[in-house]
Amino acid sequence: MWNTWVEINPVTADELVLADDDVVKITSEAGVLEVPVYRYPAIRPDTIAIPFGQGHTAYGRYAENRGVNPTDLLGQYF
Repeated sequence: MWNTWVEINPVTADELVLADDDVVKITSEAGVLEVPVYRYPAIRPDTIAIPFGQGHTAYGRYAENRGVNPTDLLGQYF
């Protein structure tokens, strides 16, 4: 629960041969994230989603270094 994941439609996950908890690399021009897969039927088959809220680099021992920050994929000018 104190981690970051990527939500992928089960149909898309099947096409990519991905199971829950498989770790995938998501790449953009601005950065790279590695996150586990969560097969989620409410997400569109042509879309992925990464929840915000984790990926802090500070904020004390309970929040620091938990998960990844999806904005790292967006770059300076999003």
